[in-house]
Amino acid sequence: LLKLTGLDLLWGDEQFKSLGLPVDVWFVCVHVRENGFSPVDDEIQCYRNGSITKIIPAIEEITRRGGWVIRIGDSNMEPIPKLPNVIDYAHHPMKSDRLDIILCARARFILGNTSGIALVGTVFGVACALANIAPVSVLWFLKDDISIPKMHWSFKLNRYLRLDELLESDAATFQFSKQFEYAGIRLEENKPEDIVNLVKEM
Repeated sequence: LLKLTGLDLLWGDEQFKSLGLPVDVWFVCVHVRENGFSPVDDEIQCYRNGSITKIIPAIEEITRRGGWVIRIGDSNMEPIPKLPNVIDYAHHPMKSDRLDIILCARARFILGNTSGIALVGTVFGVACALANIAPVSVLWFLKDDISIPKMHWSFKLNRYLRLDELLESDAATFQFSKQFEYAGIRLEENKPEDIVNLVKEM
């Protein structure tokens, strides 16, 4: 739906240099939703949150293949350890709304979860690889998007729900943390190796 203007591209190139992002490298924007950005949602939609530490092996897979990683988000997020070819832009003094948009629009792809920032890439046609999807019916929107859902443990069945069971249940469209709780379902994050495989497929 959207394209960057020539002025945006030129301005973005200058910002990339100042960030320490080399010219002509490909990069991936990485985002994991955490508490703090929208306090009103922290309790009611915390089921969408994840842990940045579980994404670290996937980040290392991207850089191993020659890419750079730009961790996007906001300053309330947990800082990530210093890693080669990784910029923790969420805590960078250059962070701005305009640069947020340009980074998402120029990324090779976005590695994220069920959070609105990934949609910035979507409106520019940038593919998303999304881990920890919840609710599971949100599979994302572009033909090249891929995703894996959070694991859903059923206390009633004493096991994880299969994907077909999950898609046929009301939990496929739950919007609030309490709904999962009342249904006797515990959401669990994807394992780091599963997120690495997601990145490899993308």
